[in-house]
Amino acid sequence: MSFFSLDLCIITSASIALLIFGIYILKKFNDEIPVIIALLNICFLWRFFAIKLGISSWANSSYGIPIEFTDSWAIKALYYIVLGMYILILTYHFFRQYKAPIKLNDNDLFRYYLYRNRYLIIAGLFLSFFISTVAGAGAYLRNSGSSSYVLYLPMVIASTVILGFLLLRYKLVGGYIKLTALTLLFFNISATLTSNGRFSLISWVFVGATLLFDKLKFKAKILAFSGFGTLFVVIFTVLGMRRHVEFSGLGITEQFRVGFINLSQFNDFNMLDGMIMILQAIPKHLDYSFGMGHLGILARPIPRLLWPDKPVGAWQQKLAILQAKDLYGDQAAANFFGTGISPTLFGDFYSEAGWIGIILLCALYGYLIAKLINSSELYDSDLRLVLK
Repeated sequence: MSFFSLDLCIITSASIALLIFGIYILKKFNDEIPVIIALLNICFLWRFFAIKLGISSWANSSYGIPIEFTDSWAIKALYYIVLGMYILILTYHFFRQYKAPIKLNDNDLFRYYLYRNRYLIIAGLFLSFFISTVAGAGAYLRNSGSSSYVLYLPMVIASTVILGFLLLRYKLVGGYIKLTALTLLFFNISATLTSNGRFSLISWVFVGATLLFDKLKFKAKILAFSGFGTLFVVIFTVLGMRRHVEFSGLGITEQFRVGFINLSQFNDFNMLDGMIMILQAIPKHLDYSFGMGHLGILARPIPRLLWPDKPVGAWQQKLAILQAKDLYGDQAAANFFGTGISPTLFGDFYSEAGWIGIILLCALYGYLIAKLINSSELYDSDLRLVLK
């Protein structure tokens, strides 16, 4: 397939149009959400271009079933992603109430809440750092990785960093207490600047950026988010590559140089690869979930020790258990798990009910996100931006 095929021209034109629409919403209504979603779509498209140009390659994963990474499968995956993006953004825009509601004048109340709980927030900063380092690593090693719950404990660090940042932003502490809060905030942030902590980094960085850039005018905000976003993606890429011994031994300058090269290959956006995989795995090898993938989220907090037969979540895990059962029997299948590449949110929707699942769930998610943002607009304090 050439770069000038009709399908690729349609997908590229539709993706650019969606980005322009997102920029229009940002300029007219000061709402960043549509343009962020549209930019993700561009990233998935560039992943395909990077592979076509020969500067990157498809993920080398099959999970025991034949997977074809071809242009035709990539185009099919991109069509589904673009369809989902359009429905998600347009539904969000339709239900988004851009007229300013009567705001709750909660500035003083929000500050008072943070001030009243300042010691609790500082204690949380200490506890989250302890969990993310000493306790988290120790518990995982003691259990020999048998329980995945300890892997989720460090995610609490993102919330405490946000609260600590707000505490300092409003100058609600001083003296030794301020110094303690700054020190703990520094250590918590440092704990997210690691290969294992980089997903916690995403959680608090975007909240901080929204707080910092909210008052900027349109052009300044575009420049700020563009520069910040590029730098963040490079840092995120570098942190991921530090998992490899040969990379971690390089100097900082060389790591960032290699990080920029990796960014051009968009290897951290290989969710397109995952989408191709799920299109070939479902329904040929696995049945549609018909909503159970979403309902299954409610069962996640229940330890498998109490519910040994609790259904697994990811399609890769379901496929791995099914294959282990065929090869080794029920007993072996009980402990056979697999991990894999994300198929994007739209891939998860596809696993529920195919293209119908993408249409229905994108519309539902667009509606729910719009309702959430509409509700956040009631607040006059920074709580509005944190919720966004």
